Amino acid sequence: MDKNQILVHILKSAKLYKQELLGKDILVIAKRENKLESYTIQFKDYHYKHFTGVDSKLTASTFFSKALTNRLHVDEFIAKDSFLIEKKMKVLENAMKFPYSAKMIGDFNYSGIKIEADMGAGNLQYVMAFRNNKDSSFYPVSLLEEDIRKSAQPSSPIVAILRKKKEDVLYDEITYISKKISVSKLHFPKEIKEKLSEEVYNTLKPQQMEQLSAQKEVHQKKESYDQTHSNRPSSIAERIAQKQKIIQQRAPVKHTHPHRNTDQEL
Repeated sequence: MDKNQILVHILKSAKLYKQELLGKDILVIAKRENKLESYTIQFKDYHYKHFTGVDSKLTASTFFSKALTNRLHVDEFIAKDSFLIEKKMKVLENAMKFPYSAKMIGDFNYSGIKIEADMGAGNLQYVMAFRNNKDSSFYPVSLLEEDIRKSAQPSSPIVAILRKKKEDVLYDEITYISKKISVSKLHFPKEIKEKLSEEVYNTLKPQQMEQLSAQKEVHQKKESYDQTHSNRPSSIAERIAQKQKIIQQRAPVKHTHPHRNTDQEL
């Protein structure tokens, strides 16, 4: 793969990076053993260059800006390790669709190329490596053409991926839900639930909403029954007395006899 071919991949993927990741917060919810854990990942403009593997005298932010606007030239970057860069180019576009394509996550322990990373996430084709921020969020540092099961162990299945704008408080977009794991049956810890918008939470936990609706319906039926029967006597004696009172108050029924001129009470 020559530098012109590499450039094509860099330019195309830069636009995907802006569309899917730049300025976004990604919340990855994974099932580790029998409980749910969440990981917040942030993506800046200067992170993009790490995915490409090329060297450049341009700052990382300028490199991305020029790639995004198709102004990056082949003379502005160096492809030292062409073999490694070619491997990155094979999975670069797939990795830029991280909110949809990532399937597993785990502690990064890649034993090949030395990379300082704390966590890895991806699928059977690529691994995106991350470092931990001081605020417990993560940021990307590299990209590998690798099976996630080899680079992140133990690898935990991702049950859902959510996204929001940097300035928003709650996650209001679901980009991925696992088809193999029933999210609706899992217990959401309070610290995860508090990060989700009500609409998103209701989408992830429809079974719970159905149960609440069923309970509400039963409660409403009970209230209706109680109101209808609120005046009903509780004892047999009271019911007999009430029946006699009704009979006494009943208006006389008139019957017109065909051979008489007067009405007869029955």
